Amino acid sequence: MRILLGISGGIAAYKIPSLLRLLVKNGHHVETMPTAHALQFVTPLTLKTLSKNPVHLPSQEDVSNHVLLSRGLDLLLIAPATANIIGKLAHGLAGDSLSTTSLMATCPKLIIPSMHTEMWINPAVQDNIQRLRQQHISILGPDTGDLACDDIGIGRMADPNLIALAVEAHGRLSPLTSLQGKKILISSGGTQEAIDPVRVIGNRSSGQLGQMLAHLASFYGAEVTLISTSQPSISNPAIHVVLASSAMQVQAALSEHFPHTDILLMASAVSDFTLPYQIQKIKRSSSLTLSLESTPDILAGLVTRKTTQKIIGFCLSDPSSDLVQIAIEKLHAKGLDAIVANTTHNLGNPQREGTFIRKDHTSFAIGPRPILDFAHAILQNTVLL
Repeated sequence: MRILLGISGGIAAYKIPSLLRLLVKNGHHVETMPTAHALQFVTPLTLKTLSKNPVHLPSQEDVSNHVLLSRGLDLLLIAPATANIIGKLAHGLAGDSLSTTSLMATCPKLIIPSMHTEMWINPAVQDNIQRLRQQHISILGPDTGDLACDDIGIGRMADPNLIALAVEAHGRLSPLTSLQGKKILISSGGTQEAIDPVRVIGNRSSGQLGQMLAHLASFYGAEVTLISTSQPSISNPAIHVVLASSAMQVQAALSEHFPHTDILLMASAVSDFTLPYQIQKIKRSSSLTLSLESTPDILAGLVTRKTTQKIIGFCLSDPSSDLVQIAIEKLHAKGLDAIVANTTHNLGNPQREGTFIRKDHTSFAIGPRPILDFAHAILQNTVLL
């Protein structure tokens, strides 16, 4: 993918070499266009060395060059995007090379805001952000965290890893515009049941698929709540994360958020068994017998409370089993709208494959594909329910 990375003059510009390295590593052709103020934070030599491509400097005022550059782009990415450049883009101003090129570019645009909290929450800036969204320009962030001048608050530039993931989603997949404004609830990861203060029983689910579903849904404009058994590996300010480690905690979190959702994707691997908790650490001995008890059937319980929600379950079975038939039986037994059948081969595998099955038994085979494409295919089938 051919990307123009516009860099405006915010302190977060010092992170751009890390982002640039990620984009190039992912195989993209990246050219950079820093503003005059951006050059106070990052040098042309650094940008040229990491991108292995020309750097379009503010002093290069060849208009025809900017015209040709804007016409050959697959994505215009501006990071960090200051209040100044956001205002220019929102109102169609062309005061410098970056804003001029942006006005001419007809490719998708992804804007990564970064500024102090007081600037971000200013009504003028928020109006400009809404103007950009109305022009179908994607906005990612900002995040909450450490800012300049020892401040803490919203305004921090999104994590470079998250930006790189958003670029992949823009470049490889068709956006699911029907997710705009939808409330999506996703459970993710493997639960753990405490034996004593230091020991647990659990499973090997990484939660990667649930997290990828959450990221993609948020990129496409959904309001996402992620019930996760572990802290997501990449911070995404657009996702409301609720941490829940045990089956009972996951059940409580889902029960609270389910009435306010449009779609539930039950991607977590909830333990089938729990056990009485021992308050003190069990001493080591030559043998130990644990008395296991069944955990509640969370999904079946939520189905009984269903009104207009679409509920998609997940079925994990051994590859040697009749996976599709097992999934269909589970789909009907629990009263789901659809189910994703996949095998234990998917555990920890960057390539995923499975089958999306609707309640009328029509199905769609997915994969093997990278987890990003696999998650997109699940969402693509979900919106068609």
